[in-house]
Amino acid sequence: MYCELKRYQDAIAAFKDAIKTDTTYVYAYRNLGNIYRELKQYDNALSDHEKVAELEPDSAYSHTELGLTYALQNQMGKAHLTWQTALPLFEDREIDHLHKALYTLTLGDEISAFQLLDQIFQTNVNPENIDLVLKDVDVLNQCPAQPEGLNDFATKLATKKLELENPTD
Repeated sequence: MYCELKRYQDAIAAFKDAIKTDTTYVYAYRNLGNIYRELKQYDNALSDHEKVAELEPDSAYSHTELGLTYALQNQMGKAHLTWQTALPLFEDREIDHLHKALYTLTLGDEISAFQLLDQIFQTNVNPENIDLVLKDVDVLNQCPAQPEGLNDFATKLATKKLELENPTD
């Protein structure tokens, strides 16, 4: 609740207390990392996202979050390595396919990223899933080095979301 209310200091204290009780509590580390990233305290965010990736090595999302934090610190080599680790870990779900398209783009394969996005758009896409991917796009837009085609990718996602939410007869 503290996170939703943007009472970050209270949220940090609560998550740190939870970690004292259970040092493997991924949810707490993930949220701490996201809070610190929001507060632009990237060193703290990095250590928490590294812990999540260590605790959940088979989770694509633990690696994408870590990669985003590296990218915010302009450590693009490390970001690319973590995104390369994430790609084969994505499952066969719509949200994962959308994220896979985004992280294919971040690795410099713009053509494949847009082809994958076009394939996904041939199905019934959930606008909420588009919103989740757009959150990662927002983080990437804050990075010193942004992937080629990111703005076009974001525009395509946003346009599809509008089409889905406001269908024409």
